[in-house]
Amino acid sequence: MRTSSLPPSIRPGSPVRPRPERRQWSAIPGRRCTFVVAAAGYGKTTTVRRLLARASSRWCTPAESSAIFDVDAVEEPDVHLAELLRSTGDDPGHDLWLVLDDIGQLPGARLRAVLAAARRLPERVRLMILTRSPPASALIGGGCRRGELGVLGPVDLALSCPEVTDLLREQYDLADPALARTVHRATAGWPALVHLLAQCHRDGGGHDGAPSSLPGAVAWAEAYLVSEVFPELPAGAARLLRQAARLDPAHPELVAGADPRRTGRLLRWLAAVGLFGRERPDGTGYPAIPVVAGAVHRHLPMPPAQVTVLRVRAADWYAGHGLPAAALRGYQEAGRVDSVAQVLRGSGVRLLADGESAVVAAAVEALPAALRAPLRQLRADALRMVGEADSALEIYRALAGRRAGLPPALAWRYGLVYLLRGEPLAAIGVFEQASTGTGRTVDEALLLGWAGCAYALAGNVGTARDRARQALAVAAAPVPGTPVRPPGPASSSRRGTAAVPPGSGRTPTSPGQPTPISGSDLTVVQASVTAGVAAGLTARLTGDRSAVFGQLTEAVRLADTVGDLGLAAWARINLAAARAGVAGYREAVTEAAEAVELAEVSGQPPMLALALAVRGAGLARLGRLDEATADYERSVAVQQRIGSGNIAAPLIGLGQLHLLRGRDSLARAAYEEAVRVSEPCGNVFALVPALAGLAMVIARENLSAATALAERAVELARGPHAIVARSALGWVAMAVPDLPRAARLAAEVEEQARLHQDRAGLAEALRLRAAAEPRFARPALLEAGAILREIGAQIEADRVCVLIGRLPGAGAVDRIDARVAAARLAEADVVVPAPAGQPGLPATVAVRTLGRFEVRVDGHPVPTSAWQSRKARDLLRILAARRGRPVSREQLAELLWPDEEPGRVGHRLSVLLSLLRGVLDPHRRGPVDRYVVAERTSVALDVEQVELDVELFQAEALLGLRRFERGETSPAQDILCLAEQRYQGDFLVDDPYDDWAVPVRDEMRRLYLRVIRALAELARHRGDQEQAAHQLRRALEVEPYDERTHEELISVLTSAGRYGEADEAYRRYRRAMAVLGVPARLAR
Repeated sequence: MRTSSLPPSIRPGSPVRPRPERRQWSAIPGRRCTFVVAAAGYGKTTTVRRLLARASSRWCTPAESSAIFDVDAVEEPDVHLAELLRSTGDDPGHDLWLVLDDIGQLPGARLRAVLAAARRLPERVRLMILTRSPPASALIGGGCRRGELGVLGPVDLALSCPEVTDLLREQYDLADPALARTVHRATAGWPALVHLLAQCHRDGGGHDGAPSSLPGAVAWAEAYLVSEVFPELPAGAARLLRQAARLDPAHPELVAGADPRRTGRLLRWLAAVGLFGRERPDGTGYPAIPVVAGAVHRHLPMPPAQVTVLRVRAADWYAGHGLPAAALRGYQEAGRVDSVAQVLRGSGVRLLADGESAVVAAAVEALPAALRAPLRQLRADALRMVGEADSALEIYRALAGRRAGLPPALAWRYGLVYLLRGEPLAAIGVFEQASTGTGRTVDEALLLGWAGCAYALAGNVGTARDRARQALAVAAAPVPGTPVRPPGPASSSRRGTAAVPPGSGRTPTSPGQPTPISGSDLTVVQASVTAGVAAGLTARLTGDRSAVFGQLTEAVRLADTVGDLGLAAWARINLAAARAGVAGYREAVTEAAEAVELAEVSGQPPMLALALAVRGAGLARLGRLDEATADYERSVAVQQRIGSGNIAAPLIGLGQLHLLRGRDSLARAAYEEAVRVSEPCGNVFALVPALAGLAMVIARENLSAATALAERAVELARGPHAIVARSALGWVAMAVPDLPRAARLAAEVEEQARLHQDRAGLAEALRLRAAAEPRFARPALLEAGAILREIGAQIEADRVCVLIGRLPGAGAVDRIDARVAAARLAEADVVVPAPAGQPGLPATVAVRTLGRFEVRVDGHPVPTSAWQSRKARDLLRILAARRGRPVSREQLAELLWPDEEPGRVGHRLSVLLSLLRGVLDPHRRGPVDRYVVAERTSVALDVEQVELDVELFQAEALLGLRRFERGETSPAQDILCLAEQRYQGDFLVDDPYDDWAVPVRDEMRRLYLRVIRALAELARHRGDQEQAAHQLRRALEVEPYDERTHEELISVLTSAGRYGEADEAYRRYRRAMAVLGVPARLAR
């Protein structure tokens, strides 16, 4: 059993992690001793508490920990550790953790003795040492290599950017992802600093949640470092920090007047406690943490002249070691404008590829006019990337002047601004102004590649294909030179260096990556990537799946290998869209998420907005509607800020979500805006789905206008968009209704879906066919549902399941599955079309018997006054208890009038039947025997026409239990939850003394007990001990003397570490057995 010793409680403001991480735990199992090393505020204690939450542990007091590491202590560490072990009272046959918290310096000799003592502990006893002082590598290196020792450091304890995003949203109500990224970059995920920035920003920062309002909060974080972290540093480390924190990255060779070897050891020490990032894989130093650097700059000053010398020397070193961004910053801070211009001229393309567009634009603007003029095109490129399209166009226009033909190098850049704004026709207009050169240069390859993309978006498939082929040919062997051999695949990471730009303060995700190339070699690969994307985009339009994924996958690989963040995002956006086009939604979301990260890291809003829209589309298809909505809305906000016509894409996505949720007015507004934006730009990729969606919305009120819109979408559609357009026209035809036309369109949609291998499109074709040709409805819907489940489109699969359950002749299983699907749709806030309640149609009747008796007609409860006779109400209750089986008239007479002769009450029974029918169908819209079937000798309730909750509960419970017993855990869970929710109490609990109700009541109670026991077992299977305990407690409310349930509840509570509750559960068990007079079998 776990000991009662617990770690100190979390202090106010102490770092709280959202959840323990697998990466942290992976460093622990099997180790005899694990060090958790970091400066104050990294959450060492909190993290270990969470990691050991389910394990037995003994947290030592400060006095106990001090005694173990006291160099003057008489006793050896073995003595103290043995005493600690004896104090736990734990069986050493299972894992036990001895935790030494808040250890100061680790004297070498004493640490060696402690480690030796740890090896002599019982086999399953582990030691955890939490310290702010890294142990010497000479002491622990061998043990780490042998797997005896483990180390968790700042890299393991720091919060990732997604964790910061979650933390700010959940704990501080700060939902802006841009703010979360800014906080993460400023702190490198240092938990205490993240909390300080978030709290100060929320309580006293800007009211708009913008990152620009962070400086005041940063001052508090710096004050924390100055008061809590810097004073604890050894003197040598503190002196080094004064210089090194002004460098990014910091390298031993850059520190003035120091021994590089000793400086290297101190830098490693500072990084080990988290004051710098992890050393860069290429050996060029340790990235700075901005908040730490700011605190040093403001609170540990140096003479300005020394700072200038330090920065110039560092900038020269960076420039010579392939770090242009760091060199640029150093020269700017030192005021060396000639050197700044030299870096921009020599490494401008590399800097843009590394995501330094904003830095480049500002650096060029700050130069004197004479140095700035030759760099205008570079500045325009940077402005284009950061989303300042109008400013970029102004420069490109000035460079173009009045010349008749544009140089290819200028033409592709100029036209690209329009293309990334969602204006393919304007882009084509610029591309076609390019002068004819050799047709073999890199710039001409780039021109052809981007032109291919523009023609594809405009729907000109033939020209797009020609341009893409030409681009591929030129990019493969540009003039001058021999055919280019692109860089090989990254050694250990699919992403390569693309995810982490040099100078960003982050380090690449894996060591051993190739150094990013620059200059002409980089532009050659950029041309190959652009050509590959164009070829993949046009292949999508022609249905050549192998070419689509071959070209786009290679484009992603090339962009990753050379570390071009923007092109890597662009290639992934197109690859994600292609995967979504063949219903690979999970892969599409993964690719798009990487594109989002790349666009965020590189600071390219046009790419970010596109990536968000593509990810939102994948999330929507997977049924993650709230996440999809957030992505779409964020994409709209970005597009509005930069004035882009690509806003049509997220608007279309929002329109689809509004349509799913029955918000037709909002859907119409979104689609109309998407049409308005995309039509003048000639963006067919956006215009076709916008027209199709708008047609679907207005078909309910204006069929002629809807038909015209859908027919125009069909006319404009190319490639896979024909599926969307023809589907919309088919559904409009169904609304007319024109069933033959709808059937023909369903066949055309199916043909197109097969051509483009679009499984979601195929499912839509089958659904349309089921509506247009009812004789094929069941097989078509069954196939559609199977396809949708296979591709993970749960929302659409549930909608199809509901349709199957409503088919004439649908079986009991179909109807139950339909109810489960309808419940899931309702939970997702998706509209489920409901039959019933329309004028002229028979009323719908629901009878509730589980719990309080109630009858609802057309959704409205029947008031007591409507019955006219209590006997009529009793008649319905008796018939409900028989659940559709006939009851003889003699038996009814005996139950209703026990003191009367059966032969004398026949007329009374006929009157009651008439009254009952009047209650169930007050407007006489159906046949007289629709709900109550009266034969000459018997009466029965028609449970096919009446929704009887006890009958539904029994069917759902039995089906769920059968699936549970077959091991179909997910379907069983859904159905059993539905059955559990339906059981609102015992059968006819408001009349507990009617003998005829007792058998049904007991049967349903036993069945309910099986349901909740099964749900408890399912909860245990998925590791949800809280839910398992909840269900078992409910089971004991129903049957308080069931020994098996008592045993399971005690076991669940013990496994969850809730020993006090387990003891109380055991005492309740003993009391229950005592009431029965049965000896308690379970021991405690």
